[in-house]
Order: sequence, then C-alpha cells, then structure tokens
Amino acid sequence: MSLARIKRYETLYDPGGIDTGREDWLFSNPFSPFHLVYDGASPRDEKGEKVRWKNQTVSWHCGLLLHQACSVAPQNFTPRQLLLGANERVARWQQEVRRVSLKEAENLGGGPVAVVKIGVDHLFVGWASDCAVLVAKKDGQLWATQNHAYAETIEEMAIVDSLMEKHRRDRVAMWREFSPILRDFRRRYINQRVPGGYGVLNGQPEFADMIEEAEFPLEEVAAVLLFTDGATSLADSRDPQIFAQKTWDRYQRGGLRGIVQEARAEKDPNASYVSYDEATLIAIEFG
Repeated sequence: MSLARIKRYETLYDPGGIDTGREDWLFSNPFSPFHLVYDGASPRDEKGEKVRWKNQTVSWHCGLLLHQACSVAPQNFTPRQLLLGANERVARWQQEVRRVSLKEAENLGGGPVAVVKIGVDHLFVGWASDCAVLVAKKDGQLWATQNHAYAETIEEMAIVDSLMEKHRRDRVAMWREFSPILRDFRRRYINQRVPGGYGVLNGQPEFADMIEEAEFPLEEVAAVLLFTDGATSLADSRDPQIFAQKTWDRYQRGGLRGIVQEARAEKDPNASYVSYDEATLIAIEFG
C-alpha cells in the first residue's frame, strides 16, 4: 500500500446514549492496509443486564481480540482471512475462558463487522450484518454493502417500541420483558442461513458462511467509508443505493460528524434501546 495515495484520513467515535461502557471498536492506521469497524453486542441476563467479564462487557473483550488479530495479520491476508482468524481467537476465549458453548448464539458476545484492505492495485471489502462500507468511485458511481440484518432489526424495533409505550418509556422495565425475546431472536437468526439471518463475529464456525466480499480496482476509487449501524439511518439501509447516495451527500456536506448528526435528526430517541446508539466511522480519500 502506498501512503502517497491517501489524500484524507479521518476516524470518529461517538458514544451516543450508552450507559454500560463502550462496545464499538475500530482498527485503522494509515500505515496498515487493514481498516475495520466492529459493532459489539453482548448477551443479556434474565434481568436484561449486559453480561460482563472482569468489569467489561463480553463484546468488549471480543472487540479486543479482534483488534489484536488485526495488529498481527500478515499483509497478504484477505479481509476474509483476517475475519476468520479473529473469529478463531474469539471462539477459543468463549470456550476456554468463559466456558460457553458455541452452539448458543444467545449466550455469546460478538458483533457485526466490516473491513477493507487497501492493496497494491485493488480495494478489498469484507463485511457481515449491518456494519457498512460505502465506496465512492471517481466516475461518480456509488456502491454500498447490503444490510442483511434489516428485516430482523425492523421486527425487533417494533417490539421495543411497543414495550416502551407499555412501560411508559421506562427502559429498565422494557429490557426485563424484552431480554428473553431478544435471546430468541439471536438464537434463530445469528449466523443462520435463513430468511432474515445475518453474520456476527462471535466464535461460531458458521460465521464463515456469512462473510460477504467485494473488490474494486484502486485506480477507480475516490473514497471509502466504513460505519457501525449507529452512524446511519435504519430506514435508509433497506436499499444499498439509497443508503449510498444519502450517506455520501451527508459526508460531502459535513464530513463524518455530519453523517451522524443528520442521521440522528431523523430518529425518535424515545423509540429505541437507547436514546442514540454508539457510532464509529472511518473515511479514507484517495488522491
């Protein structure tokens, strides 16, 4: 990878309305070919509390293992090889340290992930679930990843909204009732090749079947953006082309911060898990 090709490089983390500790991660270094975002999701107990391990959420530990895998990945690795190597690290930790079965997705920490590799001649993309990558080409064309978790997330959000109304916007009471429902969703959809199924890097071997890939000649690429789902609008993510155009327009108006602010302006903060989700973003523009 030639650093001379990078014209602009920016990262952004916004904590949103979280109150249980950071779970998003990113790996991004202008001297590395790999750039990655990860949207941590921890299992919840019967009270709706996020499961913790040594004072951090379970998915935080998974994110740390993913970061370590990025740090030592050989430069000739593809995004798929990087993600599979990280998934193996997470699997060992889940089984040997937490002593949780890999057959129980509802009890595993992990998260959606998106990674790009800037190669000598090509940009390589790998992703799973609702972490997103947007590629802007020099000829004006836009490309974005597909959100495979869209249908399941819409179903979840409808239940959350109903429970928030039922419990008069008391999120603690909502989580107590929603937690077993969420566990069932995760059991049915995470790393499952079914309608509505989506990939989560949580140590399960089935994650290998859920990784999506794409590549582009680097000479054609003007910029690449990566985000966790908290940076964008769920409604926009239904259609990759609409998502790409709206997000790129927001970026051109206000950079990474503009993407987050404009997406949040469209959201009802009272109708979700938290007021606003964490958001992690990376932008790389090429000369």
